[in-house]
This record gives sequence, C-alpha cells and structure tokens, in this order.
Amino acid sequence: MHLARLTGSRVRLVVGVMCVALTVVGCTGESGAEERTDPVEPGCADPAQLSGDRVDPSPTPSYVVLFLVGTDAQREANRLARVYGFTAEVYTITPGFSARFDDDVRERLRCEDSVHSVTYSQTNTPPP
Repeated sequence: MHLARLTGSRVRLVVGVMCVALTVVGCTGESGAEERTDPVEPGCADPAQLSGDRVDPSPTPSYVVLFLVGTDAQREANRLARVYGFTAEVYTITPGFSARFDDDVRERLRCEDSVHSVTYSQTNTPPP
C-alpha cells in the first residue's frame, strides 16, 4: 500500500512531525517480510516526487532521498545501496539518505515503495 505523496509545506510539516515522533518513540519499520534484493523497473505508475534542478554536470549527481513514514532508514538505505551499487550517507531523524547515482538509478529509486521523494542536492534555488 502506498501512502499519499505530499508536496510543499505539507512535506515540511510531515518531516517535523516525523522528527518528533521518531525521537520520542523510535520506529524500526520491520515488517517481517523477506528483503528484496533485485532492482525495480523504472517507469512505474506512481513514482516518488523529483524536486530541484540538475546543476551538477557529472553523470552521477548528488541526491537526497527521503523515505515514507515508518521506514527504518538505516536498513532501507543499506538495502538500496546494495541493490543499486551506491554509497549512502544515512539520516535517521528525518529518514533518508544522500548519495551519488546516475539517472537510471534515480528513476528506479523513485519507483521503490519506501521512497517518498528524491531531490537534487545541488540546486540553483536558495533554501527557504
């Protein structure tokens, strides 16, 4: 089941609530299901939001990937890094990670059930 994708100020609100909730109660996100080790196909029906503009001209620009609420960031980032072959810097308070990967991996990650959004980490837009 997919949770609704959020945008704009709602994302900031959800991230703030997640930070408080994870700090107070913690969350493992473990479902007991067997861990998938194969990459998903790009071009799914409901890809995660892609934000920002590509500024980095390298074939592997840097991205920030945020997970859906309830995802164990460390476990899922490690799984995705193994499946797609990148090195992730994991964030646990706001569940997600940053990493460098190519366009194909970006599109595949957007189709992962655990991914809420993917954002270029280097943009021309100043922070709010």
